[in-house]
Amino acid sequence: MDNFEFEKNLVIIGNQERSIGSVVATVQAVTQDKRFKRRMGILVDHRGSEESMTIGEVERRIMFVADVSRHLKCRCAVVVGQYHIALEQIAGGFAESKGVKLKVFGDDVEARVWLREGTRHPAKNR
Repeated sequence: MDNFEFEKNLVIIGNQERSIGSVVATVQAVTQDKRFKRRMGILVDHRGSEESMTIGEVERRIMFVADVSRHLKCRCAVVVGQYHIALEQIAGGFAESKGVKLKVFGDDVEARVWLREGTRHPAKNR
């Protein structure tokens, strides 16, 4: 399982492990934590593990995060480094087709700004 921390209206998941099972276990732990609230922004930072990940592995993680976004009716941001920033278009198209609020960023500062904007206006997260 990966580490996570709560900030005001956000949960930050620092993804260090390569397996998708680790991401799933961490998200389950986050959503069962008493500090977690529906519509809270979720940031999954993949920069700690991505050099060794294939494009397919990153895509599967993005699809999982998109499903979480749809189920919890929240915004989710995935932060990737330079190796996978091209996935932004793929993720955008996937998110749009599923009707979820998901974006891929190369920088966690931009991701946090986008997530916080969504928690200030919860009606926009629908």
